[in-house]
Parts: sequence; structure tokens; C-alpha cells
Amino acid sequence: LMDCDRAMAAAADVRLRQGFVVALHEEKFFASTEGAAIYQDRIETGAGIEATATDSGQSQQRSYPSSHGGQMGTRGWELVEELNLPTEAERVAKEACELLSAPHFPRGKFDIILEGSQAALQLHESCGHPIELDRVLGTEASYAGTSFLTPDKLQSHFRYGSDIVNITADATLEGGLGSFAYDDEGVPGQCTQIVEDGIF
Repeated sequence: LMDCDRAMAAAADVRLRQGFVVALHEEKFFASTEGAAIYQDRIETGAGIEATATDSGQSQQRSYPSSHGGQMGTRGWELVEELNLPTEAERVAKEACELLSAPHFPRGKFDIILEGSQAALQLHESCGHPIELDRVLGTEASYAGTSFLTPDKLQSHFRYGSDIVNITADATLEGGLGSFAYDDEGVPGQCTQIVEDGIF
């Protein structure tokens, strides 16, 4: 991270430089009166950098590898090494400075193409949170809100998107931050179809 700091500090308008590395080791043991005895050992690792440039009362930020907390996964130190943060630091700082004088996006209706990390964030917020059962059933209403995906929509074959939209919640993906062998109720990790051919 010191190499990242030096590289970002070279950009004239960068006033704040941040970097982080997270390493978590979690052990869980689940036992039930039904005879389950499950032990899980999970490693979570992640890292990221961010540069904030300021000028004339405005500030702009750029980050790597994503704009929402870096990159995390259920992997080891190799994840951090693969990000190669020092190589990206100069570019991140330069782009933060360039944003200070970038033109505003024009008004109007446009077709857009979302880059992978932005598409993943949009999917997480717009499709992931609404299927959380505590929101669906209204038990989290005072904390994070409810959901428009009520149980009746599941029964009525609610159209969620076009025919090419398919969404799964997959806890079996290797290295995924949301991947696990068993959940906190002892249920094995699985891949669940959320939207198929555009239908919830």
C-alpha cells in the first residue's frame, strides 16, 4: 500500500489517498437436535485503493478495483496479489484529477452499456436486496425497507425483465463472497433460479 500511496501522491490535485487490505478467518460449528454437526472454516480476503482530487470547491473520486469497497472473495492472499494495486494507483489518481474538469453528462434518453462491476452492483441493489425474505415478509421495514417482490408476485409469474434476463443466487461459486458450504441453519449451499427468461 505504501507504493500505491506514493504513486497517487504524484497527482497534483489528489488530496486524499486511501488503501485497505482485509483478511478474515471465520470458524463456524453448527449442531442441531436433528443430528447435524457441521464445521466450516472460511477465509475472506480483499483490498482496494481510492484517490480523491479537489479543486475549486469540488471533489472527485476514483477507485480500484471497484467503486464499492474494493474486491473481496473467499480466497487467500493470492486475491490481493492478483489485483496488482501498485500498477493501478497512478491511473486511479490521474482519473480522479481528470474528473474535476470532465463535462457533465448531457440530458436526454440514451441507451447505455454498463461495465461489469457496475452491472454487478446494479444487479445486487435492484435484484438481490428485493429477494431477501425479511424484506419480502416486511420484518425489516423499519431498518432497510420492504420489497416490491411480495409472495403473490411469485405465484402470478411476475415479469421482471425481458426474455433474455436470467438471474440466479448461487452459493456454490468458488471464491464468491456469498459462497458457503452450509448456511446458518445447516442447509447446504445451492444455486437458486430467481428470474428465468424474464419471469420471477
